[in-house]
Amino acid sequence: MLFRSDTTRVFATGFSFGAMFTNSLAQDMQERLRAVAVYATADYNIWLPSAGTGRYDAKDLPIAWMAVHGKNDGMCNYDRAKNSALPRILKRNGKFTDGKFTDASAEKPQENNGNTGHVCYDLKTVDERFPVKFCSWPGGHQWTAHDNGSMDVGAGWQDTWVPEEVHKFFEQF
Repeated sequence: MLFRSDTTRVFATGFSFGAMFTNSLAQDMQERLRAVAVYATADYNIWLPSAGTGRYDAKDLPIAWMAVHGKNDGMCNYDRAKNSALPRILKRNGKFTDGKFTDASAEKPQENNGNTGHVCYDLKTVDERFPVKFCSWPGGHQWTAHDNGSMDVGAGWQDTWVPEEVHKFFEQF
């Protein structure tokens, strides 16, 4: 049997440590991955290529990126995700002008500031081919985010909004 794959629609996703690994892939595999989604990423303790270091230089390429993070995450700091991972992606995902992508890292996402519900914000200053979405909710370190902020992991994936939002994000490609 011969199976064909659409190599223009390869996605990666991960939760917690898997999200850290997914962020590493997003920094180095932009030619192979169309988009990534990270849930509760710590954004530290991972390998990230950096510019000007030689063999493992960061590729200055954009990638479609989505993050879901609870504002009360006691394991993976919410502010680090918002102020480290997000700006690093936005730095490469701005509008395409004069043969390069502009730096969009100055834009800040709308956030959930209440005790219930979630907010998913599509950043506006990015190139439309490489969208960036940041979702916040009042919960903690779990992928099964519930709009009531419940930390009850046993509430089940059926009651979470995350799979539908990620599916919508990936489906646009």
